[in-house]
Amino acid sequence: MRNSQMMLFLNLIVESDLQNVIYTFTDAQSPLSYMGTIVDDCRLLTCHFQNLQFAHIRREVNQAAHYLAKYASSHHENVWIEDAPNYIDVILTFDLLSNTL
Repeated sequence: MRNSQMMLFLNLIVESDLQNVIYTFTDAQSPLSYMGTIVDDCRLLTCHFQNLQFAHIRREVNQAAHYLAKYASSHHENVWIEDAPNYIDVILTFDLLSNTL
């Protein structure tokens, strides 16, 4: 969210395949764990967006995010703003097809 704010994005959709994470962001109370600090930091950023949505997406129809997160965990120097890695195109196509079935 901080990167989106710094790039002056006004509309943001935050998606996760972990329903508990999405619930945590939409719940009024902060969790009493390390996650609570992250949630509180993100909530402070919400005022910078005109439209901010949190959405749960089933992992079966969001493989692209799964592969990008897995790749990013071992390649910390990469940031994709507009163009994702080439291999992700095939996975995105699969996700789109899965969403329509």
